[in-house]
Amino acid sequence: RGRGGRSGRRGRAAPPGGDGGEAGEDRRADARSIALDAVCATLEEGAPLDAALAATQLSELKPQRRKFARKLATETLRKLAAVDRAILRAGVKVPNGGRGRLANIIRLGAVQLLVLDTPEYAAVNETTALATRQGFASSKSLVWKAVKTIAERRSELLASMEADGHEDDLPDWLSTALADAYGEASGELQASLQSAPCLDISVRAGEPVTEWAAKLGGKVLAGNTVRLRAGAGDVRVMPGFEQGAWWVQGAAAASAAPLALVNAPRSVIDLCAAPGGKTMQLACALANTGAGTESDETAVRVTAIDSSARRARLLRRNLERLKIEDRVRVKVCDARVKVC
Repeated sequence: RGRGGRSGRRGRAAPPGGDGGEAGEDRRADARSIALDAVCATLEEGAPLDAALAATQLSELKPQRRKFARKLATETLRKLAAVDRAILRAGVKVPNGGRGRLANIIRLGAVQLLVLDTPEYAAVNETTALATRQGFASSKSLVWKAVKTIAERRSELLASMEADGHEDDLPDWLSTALADAYGEASGELQASLQSAPCLDISVRAGEPVTEWAAKLGGKVLAGNTVRLRAGAGDVRVMPGFEQGAWWVQGAAAASAAPLALVNAPRSVIDLCAAPGGKTMQLACALANTGAGTESDETAVRVTAIDSSARRARLLRRNLERLKIEDRVRVKVCDARVKVC
């Protein structure tokens, strides 16, 4: 659960003052501001986290800061209920009943201390600086005191979170659905949802699956799927990514494409296609089972449809990386409301 740092890592946090922030980091695109934007969009507007992050300047950050921003946003949402209980136990009063940007700034500070093992001085000072950058300079003392209080009671709060387990970490609608469907086994499922997932990739047909598993430190599951450890890092700098030897795709998602090809279709439509795992899998598979002529093998046989122009651009980049963009027709439209 990332509960380290209970001793020997607690630096002295200075009182609020100055802008703070990571050295050399653009104030318009700093990691904590990006995480805050994504969390607010998800909690207040109902946006999916991936879409919320895509709408920020995440891509402008250096890899290490990009990883931190994504993890901070992800863990804030994943551990929301547990962190809110910890904040309450610390006696911290969150503004506006827990709603709005200022409340989420305090949550980010708490997550850094209780989940990400961020040193105290960084969590306290940078969260206070974030409040200032976000237009809450008049509330920076409140933010500093709130996060400082959580830091001082860190060990006690971590122990309480550990004792609580995962029972109340999921939204009521989801925990109820799991309990109804799986009974006592739902407890294990809830716990698994609170852990960082492993990273699955699909190795391109013709590439040596076992060799790529060894190079990337993963294990072969079934077919061309390789599972890497959780937190494996930025896939863009991993061997084989740029040359299109593999792509990111969950093991469950990878099982769908072979089913679509059972009856040897001439063409396939992939709805909600971005970022393109199944699209790439289908395009490669159909090319390998061409009707026999050169023109058939290079014909456009997959149509990928997504309602988001931004996500469609990501899909096109992935197709270009694999050099199969000529085999896929990408359309941007909402298939629920019109024929694409």
